[in-house]
Amino acid sequence: MRILLVGDYPPPYGGIAVHLQQVHRFLRNHGITARVLNIGKGDCADPEVISTRKAWRYAFELSRLSAQGWLAHLHVSGNNSKAWWIVGSVGGFSWRTPPVVTLHSGRCPEFLARNGLRRILARAALSSYGAVVAVSPSIERALAEAGVSPSRIVVQPAFCASEVHAGSAPDGFANARSRRSPLLAMAYLNSPVYGLELMAEALRQLTPTYPRMGLALFGPGASDESLKERPIYKELAPFLECFGELEHSQALALIQQCDAFVRPTPFRRSLHRRLRPTLGRFCCRFISSWRRIEDVCKG
Repeated sequence: MRILLVGDYPPPYGGIAVHLQQVHRFLRNHGITARVLNIGKGDCADPEVISTRKAWRYAFELSRLSAQGWLAHLHVSGNNSKAWWIVGSVGGFSWRTPPVVTLHSGRCPEFLARNGLRRILARAALSSYGAVVAVSPSIERALAEAGVSPSRIVVQPAFCASEVHAGSAPDGFANARSRRSPLLAMAYLNSPVYGLELMAEALRQLTPTYPRMGLALFGPGASDESLKERPIYKELAPFLECFGELEHSQALALIQQCDAFVRPTPFRRSLHRRLRPTLGRFCCRFISSWRRIEDVCKG
């Protein structure tokens, strides 16, 4: 069997990209021939990862590899029109074995619910796939409501436990750890999904009780330079320990050595269930209240 993984691949280290890297490594470690068609923004030195930022290269590689008999497994968010265009384009090629697609985003149900045309187009785009993997029950329900047969949908969290290994904490973390108590970890990209304003509210409310509190921020948007562009930066600055974008094993090491990992978002409702057994930390999700963070600090 030869498996072609299609999706974002690190760098940058987004959720889908990290999962795809882990699946790629898992397949190769078990003697399965696997390649990646990288449709993300970065380049990778691995010869088995093909970058396709230009449309002609994307179409050429899909045409070539489908003709060679590869089994395609696409990974996309499902929360925007571009993602569904990709679903339709991959499914539109002639594969010897029907492809598989995994839909990752907690915002996919919201996207599909906004109007009937989106649900019709999603159902059509998925019609050529042999299986549709939803990473949560909410995505499964949204697909069923769009008319996708429940018999074709599999619910499977985007998690590959055997490939999750913590490395060394990033430079400067030990100093931050010694200065801060409690020290909370948070991943950040410049998007409302990541709830930076909610985190700022929590820090503001809890400072009188925890004057040494700090926030270890990491991710593509977690540099002082990019954060200074945000109006909320001045309020956050006294608490911040910024580490920028980290390789995944470094991010895991940082999380493990913090007091808690927090994910302020109303969307990924299953995230804490996937992270908590792996990291051994209290993983907190909160929607509109800082009091869940207070519970974390109390231990």
